[in-house]
Amino acid sequence: MSNGWRHRWHLKVLALALAIVIWMAVTGEGRGVQDFRVPVDVVLGTGATLAGSPPTNVTVRLRGPDSLLRRVDPYDLTIRVDLRDAAGGDRTVQLTPRNVAGVPRDVEVALIDPDRLRLAVAKKKRREVAVVPTIVGKPPRGYQVYRALARPDALLVEGPEAKIASLTRLGTDPIRI
Repeated sequence: MSNGWRHRWHLKVLALALAIVIWMAVTGEGRGVQDFRVPVDVVLGTGATLAGSPPTNVTVRLRGPDSLLRRVDPYDLTIRVDLRDAAGGDRTVQLTPRNVAGVPRDVEVALIDPDRLRLAVAKKKRREVAVVPTIVGKPPRGYQVYRALARPDALLVEGPEAKIASLTRLGTDPIRI
């Protein structure tokens, strides 16, 4: 009986080693899924700005080894949308895993929600606008408001050309009398 064990012992050791490797591969570390709220970073050219308010965050679902997902810092993740060469007008931008920055190696982007962003790119304009005090209420009997001054009396405002062109003055926060 002892002859059977020693016969071709190197093949038996190799078979045992292969069985251990296969067992480790099959029962190895589990893969998980985790959702993150990720900020959107829109990069525009120097003469452009966004009209309207785009979403500030999107949901990104990452899939990978549990140990890596536990170590992902949500503050390292961003969605980058490059519109430096975009002309003015409405744009629909398709978000892909390439737009997600800060994803660790061996972790994949499984889902981006929403996967499209509607953005309005407008020409940027800058101009000086007068500041006017906003008076609320009436003074008590026997008193009178003679004048209210805002300091500074004008501010430099920057934004989409269509909104800045129609802006004639800025009001202060209400001043209650």
